[in-house]
Amino acid sequence: IAARAGVSIPTGVSPSFFPLANVTLQSGSPLWLSLDGYDPNDDPLSFSATSDNPSLVLPSIPSGNSSLRIKVQNFGDMTFELFDNLVPDLTAHIKELAQAGVFNTTATSSEVFGAVVKSPDLTVIGSSLPSAAVGGTLSPVDDQFHPDLQNNQAGLLGLSKWDDDSGNAQFYILGAPARQLDFQQPIFGMLTEGESNRHNINDTTTVNNVPTRTVTINSVEVFQDSENGLLMLKAPPGASGQANVTVRVDDGHGHTFSQTFHVTVIPSVLP
Repeated sequence: IAARAGVSIPTGVSPSFFPLANVTLQSGSPLWLSLDGYDPNDDPLSFSATSDNPSLVLPSIPSGNSSLRIKVQNFGDMTFELFDNLVPDLTAHIKELAQAGVFNTTATSSEVFGAVVKSPDLTVIGSSLPSAAVGGTLSPVDDQFHPDLQNNQAGLLGLSKWDDDSGNAQFYILGAPARQLDFQQPIFGMLTEGESNRHNINDTTTVNNVPTRTVTINSVEVFQDSENGLLMLKAPPGASGQANVTVRVDDGHGHTFSQTFHVTVIPSVLP
C-alpha cells in the first residue's frame, strides 16, 4: 500500500524526543522542561542531562515517579509526571482519588474543567468539585510545598484550595506564570505530553471564566510512564550568565539520541 501511494515509512530504530528550545532560567526559581519521548520499538526510555557550566546551571532528571493521564472529551489526553519525590503526601492523595475513580465520568456523574481563567495575572484551567467526591471521598490533605516547585510556568499541576490544609479533589493547570501562588497553592505535577491539548482547552471560549461548552474529563488514571520524563534546571540565587545543556535519551539497546540547547540565567523576577 505504501509503495502504491508513494509514501515512505520510517524504519529508524533510534529513540527521540520533542525538540527543546533555548530557555531563560530565573536564578533561584527552578524550571521544569518536558521530555516528550518516542521510541519506534516501544522500548522503555531513560534520559540523562549534562551542563557545560554546572556551577551556574545544574540539570537533574527525577526517576521512579508515577504519572497521571487526564483524558478530556473532544480535546485528547494530557500526561503529567507527579512529583512523588518532592511532595509524596500530595501525590499519594491524588493517586488514591484517581484509582478510586473519583474523577471519572460515569452514568450518574460528569467531571469537568469548570473554569478557564484568561487574565493578565492568572491563566489557568481549573477542575470543578467532582460530584463523586461530594460528602468527602477522602479527608482534605495537609499542604505540602517544596522550594523546587514554584508557579513560574505553564503546564504545572496544582491543588486548588481556599484555606490552609483544605485541598482535596480540585486541581488546576497553569497556562502562564503566576508567582503570586507560590507556596500558597501546592504543586504536585508537570505536563510531559499533550501541550497542544492543554493549549486548546485554555483557548476555549468562556463567559465569566466558565467555558461556553462543557469540557468533560472522561477519566484520570495513574500509570508508570516509560516514554516521557522531566528535566529540572536550577541556578543559584542571584546568579546570571550562560550555559549549554545536553539531553540524551537511551532505549537500553545501544540506540541513543541527544540534543543541546542554550540556557540564559537572569535574576529571579518575584511577584
